[in-house]
Amino acid sequence: MNRTITKLQLGLLTAIAIFTISCEREKLDEVMSKENLPPVSVALDQKVEVAGGNNFTLDNNQLTVPITINFSGSTSRAFTVQMVGNTEIIASLIANNTLPAGTVALEPDTYDIPPVVNVPYGVTSVTWNLLLGRTFLEKNHGKDVALVVTMVDAAKGNSITPGKNSIIVVVKTGETIALEDVHYITVGSKDGVVNIPFPFLPEKSGFSLSSQDMVIPLELTLSGQAGPAFTVEAGKSAEIVNEAIASGKLTNVVPLPTAGWSIPYPKVGFEANRNTAPLDINVRLSSIIFSTGKKFAIGVSLKNPSKYQLGKTNNNAIIVIDPDYFRKPFNAAPFVIKGTIGEASARIAASNYDFGGQGIAFNDDGGRDGGPFRRPDNVDIADNQVTVGWCNSGEWLTYTVVVEEDGEYEFNAIIGAPGTNGRYSLFFGDERVTGILSAKQTPGSYGDQQPNLSTVNLKKGKHVMRFFMDVGAYDVQGYIFTRKK
Repeated sequence: MNRTITKLQLGLLTAIAIFTISCEREKLDEVMSKENLPPVSVALDQKVEVAGGNNFTLDNNQLTVPITINFSGSTSRAFTVQMVGNTEIIASLIANNTLPAGTVALEPDTYDIPPVVNVPYGVTSVTWNLLLGRTFLEKNHGKDVALVVTMVDAAKGNSITPGKNSIIVVVKTGETIALEDVHYITVGSKDGVVNIPFPFLPEKSGFSLSSQDMVIPLELTLSGQAGPAFTVEAGKSAEIVNEAIASGKLTNVVPLPTAGWSIPYPKVGFEANRNTAPLDINVRLSSIIFSTGKKFAIGVSLKNPSKYQLGKTNNNAIIVIDPDYFRKPFNAAPFVIKGTIGEASARIAASNYDFGGQGIAFNDDGGRDGGPFRRPDNVDIADNQVTVGWCNSGEWLTYTVVVEEDGEYEFNAIIGAPGTNGRYSLFFGDERVTGILSAKQTPGSYGDQQPNLSTVNLKKGKHVMRFFMDVGAYDVQGYIFTRKK
């Protein structure tokens, strides 16, 4: 019984609702019939110029231009108008002098037009917003930028006024956006060169060192008022280095091979409302520290910003690294390898390696043995302050030397070894000038350092000499060179 009553109640309510709606429709139709409003004709102004007036709004993301559709009378009902944008016609408008030469057509993905504009009942006009991307406008700053907006259909029996179906929208970018407000993404200094170390700024070296790498922090800068977050890519550019060397902008500089450095995070992100973003460059110490007398250069170039545009002159940077900054000869001047045939050079004591620290002047496995000479370096120096002992495989020592003449030289490594398994080699710069040599066993073991003779060919000039311990089973007292021919 209760279920039957419920169904009857629901049925009654439904019938009442249908009857009420029907009555309202009849009343509305009666009103419309009495007013007898005809369909309207829709029209657009022929042209709108956006310049320094108040017919637009501008933020860091876009330019908003209100566009008005006018009607021949009050609309008799709600309906829609379909809209499209047209940039291909701009060339024709320039050709027939409707637009001045040099006008730039907006690109398809740089503006936003609603495909349908909703028109309410009882109005004589309706306004909607045309959105133009600020980045495109800034890229064409100082030029006129144009777009044609066209109505293609007015629904429900309404019509489009002949000859008034389109509006030309022209943005005078130089008047709409002040020059100082244009956004540019730049990197490096004004002249495009970053020197390492920073000149005249001893408190800011411009780098940090790890055991294997030098990290150079660059700063990317966004001019103008910061806005939404965006990204820009950084890449290697050997071309800008080669061009700078060829033009004479860089002197006494050679390009650093691309294998010697890296950009760990090439996609750089600018956070929202920030005008700067960091970019780290990693340089392998081994690619620079064994050279002397010349500087190295690397080129960094910006590309593909997701927003805004690259600076016209500072969209790349050249980093110039002076390897001589990182090391100093033990006696303030290089050791001299004499060029007179038959004349032995003064002994270079093993303990008199260059200043510069771990990874630059020497490589030591970490433990410190021996006396106090040259602490806090971890190089194991005997109490006599000459001999380097407790040698382990892979360790090395460097010395800045000057070779007086090209020639063939006798290389005497003064070594004490308890056995025959010790191995060593000699490098000048990055070049191994000996093979891997065997250290002779000496009767008095480590403390009995004796000559180990080999032949090397050396080039005249300043070099970084490196004694490399391939198998470190000996003590080394020093080195003597004698030119043979």
